[in-house]
Amino acid sequence: MFDFLINPEPGRSSGRPQLPLDIVSSIISQIEAPADLARVSRSSRIHHFLTVPLLYRNVVLVCRQEERKPCVTLAQMGALLKPGIAACVRRLEVVNKKPSGQDRRDEEHGVWAVALVGIISGMSMLEEFLWNSESMMHPILYEALSRHPKLKGLRIIHPLSLHPPPPPSFAPPIVFRNLKSIHLTGLGSRTTYNWGMSSMPALQIFKVSWRISARLSAIFPEHGPARRPRVLKELHISNVVLDTPIRQCLDFRELRKLSLLDCSVGEESSWDEILRAEEQKVTSTGSPASVLSAGNGGITRQSPIPAARHLKLKSLRINEVGKHWANFLSSFAGLEELYILPSTNVKEEDSVEPFLDAVINYHGSTIRNLRLSTSQPVERRCASKLVRSCKGLEEVSLRIPKSEWKFIEILILFLTRIRVFQLLTTELSSHAEEYEELFARRGDSENQVAQEGESLLEIFGFGTKWAWVIDRTPCWVDGVDPETGKAKRRRAKKGHIEQISVLSGKVGVWRAEERI
Repeated sequence: MFDFLINPEPGRSSGRPQLPLDIVSSIISQIEAPADLARVSRSSRIHHFLTVPLLYRNVVLVCRQEERKPCVTLAQMGALLKPGIAACVRRLEVVNKKPSGQDRRDEEHGVWAVALVGIISGMSMLEEFLWNSESMMHPILYEALSRHPKLKGLRIIHPLSLHPPPPPSFAPPIVFRNLKSIHLTGLGSRTTYNWGMSSMPALQIFKVSWRISARLSAIFPEHGPARRPRVLKELHISNVVLDTPIRQCLDFRELRKLSLLDCSVGEESSWDEILRAEEQKVTSTGSPASVLSAGNGGITRQSPIPAARHLKLKSLRINEVGKHWANFLSSFAGLEELYILPSTNVKEEDSVEPFLDAVINYHGSTIRNLRLSTSQPVERRCASKLVRSCKGLEEVSLRIPKSEWKFIEILILFLTRIRVFQLLTTELSSHAEEYEELFARRGDSENQVAQEGESLLEIFGFGTKWAWVIDRTPCWVDGVDPETGKAKRRRAKKGHIEQISVLSGKVGVWRAEERI
């Protein structure tokens, strides 16, 4: 590919024909490595013109601590000030590489924020901004982001420790007219960054976690029984007291993804009341037709009976399997992703079987990704029932005893669409022992997968540290028959051991482990 791209400019060529610009642009768009893009950009003026928008699509500004003073690399700032460069940026990330451990609001921090605001003002195509730092974002920068006409995604990441939050602000919330996604972590109060749901009219994705427990009624203060609920596509909250039914705050039936982690209910509420989706009341007036005869020759017009609406939820992430969640899963159908993370509650968990029965009976035909990180293992009977009913499973993470290894191998074979399978319980004392066990069984695993012909299994996770990654193309390997002792060739799919943390970005059941 580079043979055609890296050529002298017209007039200096060696006689080799040049490709049309649309083909060159298509080839350049397939290059992912920044080093390769930079190399192509230096080959000619045309290639430079086509490559720069891709080189500066995602920009990371690193704030380092040098001699106890924060400074941004001058080369980074200078590159963004060149004509036309800032206009190429679609995603900007600001990282504090060495945390200071306290909230900085001194004069230097303000000067640096003003300089950053000046750069952002030239980023006319900026769509996403990420702040990853131990320090709070300066109010000047926060307000400048709210005025950006193209900004659609805002993410502010703070650890749950170190710096204290600033005092609450009683000024009106800053308005984000075009913001569609907001992700805030480690908030001390609702007004840490002076935001409000009513100040984000276009918001579709709401993802926030608190260090200090917040109340749902305080997050949605402008919504209630007397007002129309807010419409969101995704709701992800952590460490929240659900003191009011969700349906009173937002249109529960329009949600596509829901994450409620480390949440509890108020003293005057119950889980069933919080989760219950209000049924649409339909009044029967006789004939469903919209035009009826009145008997005296006249025509009486009647509105058609509206169809009952059901939940459209496709993804659910929680960290408990109580009876109320089993009842909730039984109230609708069509769930595709279900992730149960480890619970922070010390009380004994409810039985897993009623919860799995609700998944099987109401979501068996649609469920694709399933993770059950409960303290109680899944019994063989429940796992068999799960496999027989949920034939479309592609990613599975279950807690099954290692003593059931033969049963697990059979289980995987019955899941014809399985790509990822993780055995959470290994009953081994260390990650090193898990690695040795996984490595010792590599021959049996390769042979077993290859014998099944067109098996789709790609990754087998063993414990929480290691995974066996299987190559797609089978091959023939030499071996010895253990019964006869004779040499024989066998068909196998080779593979290698990889860390789960490296593969987590590609696997849904592992991406779900990330806390809000």
